[in-house]
Amino acid sequence: IRNTTLKTYENSTLIIPNSVADSAIIENKNSGTDPYTRYMNITVAYDADIDLIRKIVCQVLAETAGVVDPRTAEQKAAGSPIADVLVWDFLTGGMQIHFGISARTFGDSFGVFAEVREKLIRAFRQNGITIPYQTITLTGAPQNTPKA
Repeated sequence: IRNTTLKTYENSTLIIPNSVADSAIIENKNSGTDPYTRYMNITVAYDADIDLIRKIVCQVLAETAGVVDPRTAEQKAAGSPIADVLVWDFLTGGMQIHFGISARTFGDSFGVFAEVREKLIRAFRQNGITIPYQTITLTGAPQNTPKA
């Protein structure tokens, strides 16, 4: 069977059979040939130290079992970080930080990403980096209660 193979933004493989190109597309997230890459977004407070966030994220990725380092030997030798940690967006509650994480397979990625999240929460707390969350305060006039 002839087909066309493409890579997605998350580094998984799209296999498009030529005979059914108009009606079927298959995304192979577990082809086993390349690491599976997914992107994480975390909202942090506007007063957070971006350089410290980059340092923490890269340290957590480097120290977490199952994270695949996507850098080439040359990039490592040049001191390139394990991930490009970007300020992705400005939100109402804070700035959104964006970076990729690679795991060996799609199946491995769930446990690896969960562990990275847990380690980041702990490291952010230890370093005073706030992950803001919305709170709602309800106020109103006191209700009249009947006297007995």
